[in-house]
Amino acid sequence: MDAPKVSVIVPVYNCEDYIARCIQSLLAQTLREIEIIAIDDGSTDKSGAILDRYAEKDQRLRVFHQKNGGVSAARNKGLQYAQGTYIGFVDGDDYVEPDMYQELLATVDHRAEVAICGYDLQFVGHRETRPCQGAPLIRITSPSDFYMQYFWKSPNLWDKIYCRQMIEQRRVFFSGDVGEDLLFNLELLPHLKTAAIVQKVLYHYVQRKNSIIHRGNWKILRQGDLFENYLVKFCGKASMEEEQSPLLYISFFSVLTGYLCSAKTASRPFGSLKHHIYKLTWDTQLCAICEKAMQSGELYKLRKKCLITPAFYQIEKWLCFLLKHRMVRASSAVIWMISRLYVKSHLEDETTLFA
Repeated sequence: MDAPKVSVIVPVYNCEDYIARCIQSLLAQTLREIEIIAIDDGSTDKSGAILDRYAEKDQRLRVFHQKNGGVSAARNKGLQYAQGTYIGFVDGDDYVEPDMYQELLATVDHRAEVAICGYDLQFVGHRETRPCQGAPLIRITSPSDFYMQYFWKSPNLWDKIYCRQMIEQRRVFFSGDVGEDLLFNLELLPHLKTAAIVQKVLYHYVQRKNSIIHRGNWKILRQGDLFENYLVKFCGKASMEEEQSPLLYISFFSVLTGYLCSAKTASRPFGSLKHHIYKLTWDTQLCAICEKAMQSGELYKLRKKCLITPAFYQIEKWLCFLLKHRMVRASSAVIWMISRLYVKSHLEDETTLFA
């Protein structure tokens, strides 16, 4: 096999009903110089056996089996074995268009550190299409503006390819199993100089209806305690330079919005949620970041750009005030109520509070 131009890392855990379609879509890529690295993260169903059968027939697929360590451990193992110039990520229950990586690679053409494409979200009886708008090549002069335009509603890994050399030079790896994709992107974003854009919808994200409430599903767990991981990694350790503070505050409101809309937040008993908020206000820089974030004016920018609705603007403004003053019971009540209302409306009416 020729040296791969793109390595696609697929973490797999108990998705036997979907993994065959996923792997078939990757092996059908028009880009021949591709390697698929599937990490079976201790699946207890037939996922691992299905992967092995495909690997026997096509040498472009390499399969590694490990004890269950979570999605971050699986992706980190994939990064260790990746040989491609660019790296992509695919979830085991999703699938891609045959020309996805050909299109992304042709657009990036060694001129950018990241390439982004459009995608669709597939629910039971419902589909949302989200093309990626923009010029084929974008020079990034403001990481916070780029975040608002391209990462606010899609802080994902799977609609992108990344320069492997950049990842290795910056020593960026995955940590934690909640919100690891957003944290990975936030670590890379200050170092991105140029991005390539493919407007076509090339990735299909499949959200199984029952996974909304099942705690074992990675896609829901990612937003469950992302708030805490984010505060520890980016705020508590002050890992961003002062000139990157707009990105810090923009991403803070992104994480806060995700926390408010999380099914895991909504599923917590009120006492448990209150204890979690209490812990955050005393163990992290939450109070200080709420005050600085509101002073920065970045929340108003999000409202002005219609990235959040007027209702969410007022809710987050009020919530930051409560958290800043460590009003734990009141802030917990707001978070508990909003998360339950959001999840209920999302499941029953398939509507969203986002603009």
